[in-house]
Amino acid sequence: MSSKYVLITVLLLGAGVCNAEPFAYITNQLDNSVSVIDTTTAEVVRTITVGKRPAGVAAMPDNSRIFITNPEDKTVSVIDGERLEVTDTLPAGEGPVAIAIHPDGDRFYLADWYENIVQVVDTRTLERITTIEVGRSPSGLAVHPDGHTLYVANRDDNTLSLIDLHTNRVEATIEVGTAPFGVSVANDGSQIYTANVQSSDVSIVNSREFRVTATVAVGMFPYASVHVPRINRLFVTNQRGASVSVIDLETQETITTIDVGIYPEGINLLPDGKTLYVSNWGDNSIAVINSETLEVTDTIAVGEGPRAYGQFVAPR
Repeated sequence: MSSKYVLITVLLLGAGVCNAEPFAYITNQLDNSVSVIDTTTAEVVRTITVGKRPAGVAAMPDNSRIFITNPEDKTVSVIDGERLEVTDTLPAGEGPVAIAIHPDGDRFYLADWYENIVQVVDTRTLERITTIEVGRSPSGLAVHPDGHTLYVANRDDNTLSLIDLHTNRVEATIEVGTAPFGVSVANDGSQIYTANVQSSDVSIVNSREFRVTATVAVGMFPYASVHVPRINRLFVTNQRGASVSVIDLETQETITTIDVGIYPEGINLLPDGKTLYVSNWGDNSIAVINSETLEVTDTIAVGEGPRAYGQFVAPR
């Protein structure tokens, strides 16, 4: 083996890349904390105190920092991914809830529920770059995998906005269902999904044409969703249904519903491509779902009122 390949192997091992497993960062809204779960063991390994009523979460692609929105004290807590402690607290407007990170990791986007804007913040300097005016009560954010576009769900306008991330301007806005909250993007970027709380359905949007191509009924008060590409299905949390709806994206129909805990909110797919974590706000737990068997395989106790809204899973 050449010295070049020996060096690469040593660096990877030293950096913990080989056999690395993801952590999950769960915002606990009622006890002002974040539970850190080692998904290898399905155990909480650390509980971190943050600001008041934490809700949104976004982990950097390299896990160097995790950003937490604290709506009640109008701040963002910055967690160091190695030390697992808060290193900074940033002022964040009047109503920070949703947060998302650019695939390059150099910027994060913060939706302000009350000021109807999206802030663009440098993840290194933690300084605001600019603000973008959007619709009323922006509640959900998702960045296209190619990094060119940001999608914003405007809850009180029943709309979805498209922001060009080169110009930081809204280029188009379309109507979706009633009171869209969570928004997610297909793994290949071909579709966008809005969870419409008051119409209890999901709008499927063609990203190339930026138009609604289907509306699929789900459970009561859908909150967030995630695409599982290996089976091309969308999993949607239903707050008042205590369940997760499963949409077959080929037929664009709900094929089954999985019972989880009380008032499920955040949902993420682990890097194995099949395991889902669902935060159950009402019973202080995380439901672990096998997306292929459609069964709950485990339940993990966390803090009080886990919301976990956003990209809460990051590599170790």
